[in-house]
Amino acid sequence: MTETLISDAVNAGSMYSINRKTTGEYVLQADPKMAAEKGNFSHNPFHIFMIFFTVLSYAASCTFNALSVRSGPVSNVFFERNDTFRQNYIKYKLDINPAFYAFRIWWLIYFWQAVWLLYAVVSICRKGPDGYMYVKPTLVPFVTYFLFPFSNLCTIAWLLLIDRDARELSMIPLPLSTFALYVILWFSHRHLAETSQYLVGMGSCKDVWMVKVFFQNGLAIYATWSSIANLLSFANVLAYGPTIGVVSPEVSGSISLGILAAEVLIYFILDIFVFDKHLRHLFIVYPVVIWAVTGILVNNWDITKRNCVIGLVLLTVAVLMFLFKIGVIILHYRRKKHFRKSLDMNKRYKDAVPEPAKDTQF
Repeated sequence: MTETLISDAVNAGSMYSINRKTTGEYVLQADPKMAAEKGNFSHNPFHIFMIFFTVLSYAASCTFNALSVRSGPVSNVFFERNDTFRQNYIKYKLDINPAFYAFRIWWLIYFWQAVWLLYAVVSICRKGPDGYMYVKPTLVPFVTYFLFPFSNLCTIAWLLLIDRDARELSMIPLPLSTFALYVILWFSHRHLAETSQYLVGMGSCKDVWMVKVFFQNGLAIYATWSSIANLLSFANVLAYGPTIGVVSPEVSGSISLGILAAEVLIYFILDIFVFDKHLRHLFIVYPVVIWAVTGILVNNWDITKRNCVIGLVLLTVAVLMFLFKIGVIILHYRRKKHFRKSLDMNKRYKDAVPEPAKDTQF
């Protein structure tokens, strides 16, 4: 095995080296610096264009969001009303509307998106063993640069429709925007599962964590809050829609809370028991649900109301799920540490005890 690795290293040149893991296994790892000097690298102009196009689409979405809550000559070009969201919030009362401070989470969402977009832009200049890192191993899946601008476009369309009080029509772009985020997350987890060993092998373990923390959790906080916004809009349309408004605000709120509870339960089952290996470090979903439900209870607290009881139960369950998630992560790493320690002790024992001499037969 060692001879084969030495042969591979010699054939590959000085950009690769042989390293011994704690388990005693020898692995061939790439030296990114040497590879960058020896490799023949070329940029992909279309890929770079799509990265910057994604950044521009995100900037446009942020701009329209800012204009929707301000008055002025520029805002009046696109929006008929000033501070549309706050006006609808006051006009169409629901007992599942979160306290207005809860919507400040958008600042965190926008910041998190900016972080992973900056990470994607920086990858244009970074070199790995086989090319620029935005090309191979493609830290951010290429499909992101199509779906994320689509999500931003849907968000802008939703803002314009809400401004014109077309609440039923607004139920089209907002779910599409959220669905696009979920598709990106699916592609990202599949792609990371395929490339994580490659990244670790080339000495870029930090990139695995950056993708998980910046990109995947950044999209997850956006997708989770957008899902909750979809349910709020759905309850609003059920109660006040011109053609769909056939139930009371309390009933529409109960329906939306019931859907949210079902979504959280299904996600918990998939997260812990089905896709734990892939979703283990996607931690932000439960805090977002806790934040939203807490805002609902703070704004509408009345223990005699049905939706407050539902919200209180949902909040308790979400907190327990989050604590369980943390426990699963801690248990996983404790077992992993214990396993490595056992392997190391076993290796030391084998090195300390000489092998018995074999009998020589004549």
